[in-house]
Amino acid sequence: MLNSILVVPNTSHWTTFLALYQEYLDQDWAGEQCDANLLVQRYAEGPRAFLLLCDERVPVGFANVWIDTQNTDIAHVAEFYIRPLSQRQGYGRLLWGHILRWTGEKAVQAVHLETDVHKEPANQFWRALGFKKVSADETRVQYA
Repeated sequence: MLNSILVVPNTSHWTTFLALYQEYLDQDWAGEQCDANLLVQRYAEGPRAFLLLCDERVPVGFANVWIDTQNTDIAHVAEFYIRPLSQRQGYGRLLWGHILRWTGEKAVQAVHLETDVHKEPANQFWRALGFKKVSADETRVQYA
């Protein structure tokens, strides 16, 4: 059974969320450590969703989404991760659907995100969802 969980810091799913977050960092940001205190602080600063996607209680992905406090019509996807063995099975689209529901409840009109230039599967995924490139440099691509 597929389950999307809106995770609140220091509740029952928090350690699972943090472990998956660290897995993401280990894979994509070598040497970085998950800073649970910073995440708690960011959660307290304003509208933010920590989403955990599980299949039969096994975590398959997560997202970290926040609403711009200067322009509440815009949300930003800070992190979006589907475990490598779970990719290309529709989990990304399902997680994206949960982001859309959460942002829709908050009356968000636009979503922005960025990816690494060299991660073509991620770039293809976002373009397939209708995102348009708004800027890029040699390392990052910004979409809206």
